[in-house]
Amino acid sequence: MKFSWKNFKQTIFVSVLSSLFLFSFVSASTGSAVWNEGGMAVDVRDNGQDVLKIVSDNNGGSIVLWEAGSVLSVQRFDSNGNKKWESPYVGVTLNSLGGIPDMVSDGNGGAYISWFEVHSDNVNHTEVYAQHIDAGGNKKWDGFAGRMIAGIRPSQENNGHTDTSLYEAERSNLILTPDSTGGVFVAWRQSKRSVEGVPFEDISNIRNIYLQHLTSDGVELLVEDGMPVAPFSTRQEIPKIVSDGEGGVFVAWNDDRNAGSTSGESINTDIYAQHISQSGSKMWGSTGLQVTSGSSKQVLNDIVYGGSGGVILSWLDYSNGVSKPQIFVQLLNSSGTKFWSDNGTKVVGATSPFYTIRLISDGNAGAFVSWDTGAMTSATNHRVYVQHINMNGQSTWGNGVRSSNSEVESSMNSIVSDGNAGVYIFWKQGLKLYVQHISSVGQRTWTEDLFLARSAGYFTAIKNYVAWSDERKALGNANVYANNIMDVYMQKYTDNTVVENNSVENIDNVENTNSNTSCPLDFEKAYQYSGSKTVYYITKDCTKRGFSDPATFFSYFSSWSDVLSTNKAKLDSISNDKKFVMPKGPKYDPKYGALVKTVGDPKVYLLLNNNKYWITSEVVFNSLNYKWDWIESVDESLLSKYNTQSEITDTSKHPNYTLIKYSSSPKVYRLESDQNDSGKQVKRHIPNEKIFAQLNFRFDRVVTVPSTEIYSDGPELK
Repeated sequence: MKFSWKNFKQTIFVSVLSSLFLFSFVSASTGSAVWNEGGMAVDVRDNGQDVLKIVSDNNGGSIVLWEAGSVLSVQRFDSNGNKKWESPYVGVTLNSLGGIPDMVSDGNGGAYISWFEVHSDNVNHTEVYAQHIDAGGNKKWDGFAGRMIAGIRPSQENNGHTDTSLYEAERSNLILTPDSTGGVFVAWRQSKRSVEGVPFEDISNIRNIYLQHLTSDGVELLVEDGMPVAPFSTRQEIPKIVSDGEGGVFVAWNDDRNAGSTSGESINTDIYAQHISQSGSKMWGSTGLQVTSGSSKQVLNDIVYGGSGGVILSWLDYSNGVSKPQIFVQLLNSSGTKFWSDNGTKVVGATSPFYTIRLISDGNAGAFVSWDTGAMTSATNHRVYVQHINMNGQSTWGNGVRSSNSEVESSMNSIVSDGNAGVYIFWKQGLKLYVQHISSVGQRTWTEDLFLARSAGYFTAIKNYVAWSDERKALGNANVYANNIMDVYMQKYTDNTVVENNSVENIDNVENTNSNTSCPLDFEKAYQYSGSKTVYYITKDCTKRGFSDPATFFSYFSSWSDVLSTNKAKLDSISNDKKFVMPKGPKYDPKYGALVKTVGDPKVYLLLNNNKYWITSEVVFNSLNYKWDWIESVDESLLSKYNTQSEITDTSKHPNYTLIKYSSSPKVYRLESDQNDSGKQVKRHIPNEKIFAQLNFRFDRVVTVPSTEIYSDGPELK
C-alpha cells in the first residue's frame, strides 16, 4: 500500500486554507468565544505591558512576546485562543534592558528570543542573550538566564581580567532570522570590541555589524562573541537580516564610509550588504557590497527574501532633501547582481516625510511596500498606502492603493501577504486599529474596514493574528491583547466570505432551471442575492462555497455578468460545503513547477509540461528540497487537465523539465533527457529572463539542489 500522506492531511490543509483566507479552519467554521471584536487579553496583570512581537507557531496558532517592566514573557495560543504553555505565561528573563528584544519562530511550534542585558559591573557594557523555547514551552538554553551570545564571559573574569572595561562594548539594534535549517542567526550593531584583552581605540564613530549563528541546541557556529560582517573603520547602523533559504543569511546596513565632509542630517550614508553562506563564508567581499551610491543620504528600511536565493531591499533616498524623501527598492541575486536599475527602482516620491515603511515579499521575486505619510494632501493629513512591485521592478498598482476611503488620519501601518498575490494591511486611526484586504489587482475587497481595537498602542501582525498594547483599563498601564482577524470578520459578516460584486442590482441573468430537481440551484454556477456582499459557488454535491477574493472568482468565470441572481431563502437552503476552502478554478494557470493538491485529498502533485506527477511520500518531498508553503489548493477540474505521469519516488534526481540551481551559483537550469542517451539527464542553462519567461515556469519554484546531485551540461536554451 502506497503512502498517501494521510497523517499530513491537516497540516497541508491548514497551510492551504491560510493562503486563501486569513483565519484558521476551526475558528472560522464554528466561531470562538475567545476571539471577538476588541480582542482577547493575553496578560491581565496591572504592571504596565508592551507587546513586542507575534510570530506563527507553524501549526495554525501564534506565539506572543511581551515585556512587563524588565520581565520578558511569552505564550503560545492555538487557533481558538487557548493557551498552550504554562498559565498565564512563560517567563523568559528578568533582565531585559538596553534595547528592544526580538523573536522568530523556530519552525516547529517554538521560538527563538534574544535580548540585551546591562552588565552589573559596567553600565557602558551591554551583553547579548538568547533563549530557545520549544513547542512545549520549555526553555532549552541555560534555563531562566538564557545563553550569552556576546559579552564578558565568566572565564574572562576568572582569568585575572578584573578590568571589565577591556571587554566593554555598547551593543544595540538586535535582530533575528531563522536559518531555514532549524537554527537561528542573531545580528546586532557594536561600537567597540577588544582583541586579546586590548581594546580598540574608543572612537564612537566606529560601529560595526556583528553576527552569530546558532543551532537549535544553542551551539555557536561562528567565532565567540560574533563575527564582524564587514569590518571597516566606519559607522554601520540599522542592521537587517533575512535567511537566504539555503542555510545562510543576507545582511544589510547603513554605512558612512563614503560620507566625506558631510555630517548631521545631511550625512552621506550608503547602503551595504553581505551574503554569509551556511559555512560562515563572506560571499560579497570582506567589507560588503555597496548597494547604493551618490552624493545624498540613503537610509535602509528593510530586507526580505526574494526567492531563488535572492534578496529585496527597501530604503529612503534623500537626494531631493531631507524633507522630500523617496522610497526605493532593489533585487539582488545570491551573487550580489542587481536585477533592477543600478540605484534601485523608485516606489514613490513625496513632498513631506514618510513614516512606518513596511516591506514584504510577494512570493514571486517581487514585493509589497506600504507607508503612511502626510504627502498627497498635507503634512498633518496622514494616509496609508500600499504598492506592488513585480519581478521586473515595476509598480503595478498605479500610484499606490489607499488602505481606506475614510478621511480620518491614518498612521502606523503593517502588511502581511494573503498568499494569493494580495495583502492584508493594518493601520491606526487615532487609537483605533483597523485592517483591510487589498486584492491581487490592487482593489479594496471589503466594503468596510474591519475594526479590531478601540485603544491600541503599538501593534504587531502576522498572517492569521494581530497583537497590541491596550490601555482600555487605565491610561499609562497597558495590557497586551491579541485577536484572530478573520474570526472577527466572520462574526461581523456572517456570509462567511469577502468577494463583493457591486453590480448585483444590474445583473440581467436570473437563476437557471436545474435539470436535477434535488438541488434548487445549478451546479458549478455563481449566485448572489440582492443586498449580499458574497458571491457563492454551487458545487456538484449541491453545497455552497463563498469566494474568498476576486482572483479566485475569475479562476472560474470570465466576468461578473456570469453571476446569477437568486433569493436569500434558496441560498440558505443549500448547506455550506464542509471542505469550506474555495480552491483555484479551471481558468487558473499555476505555471510549471507548481505543487498542487485538491481539497480533501492529501496527494500532492508536481506540474511540469502539462503533466502531473504524484510525490508519493514526505521523505521524497523533503529530500527533493520542495517547500511546504509551495503547495496550492486547486479544483479537480483544473488538475484533470494535466496528464498523469509516473510517480516520483527517486530522491537522487528531479524529473525532466524541473528548473534547478545550485547554492554556489546564480545560474538556473532546466533538466531534460540527453538526446544521445534517453536514459540520462542533462541540465541546460537558461541565459536570461526573456528565455525564462517563455518557459511558463514559476520564478519562485526553482529548486535548489545539493552539489552531490550532478547532471552533465547540455546546450544552452535559446
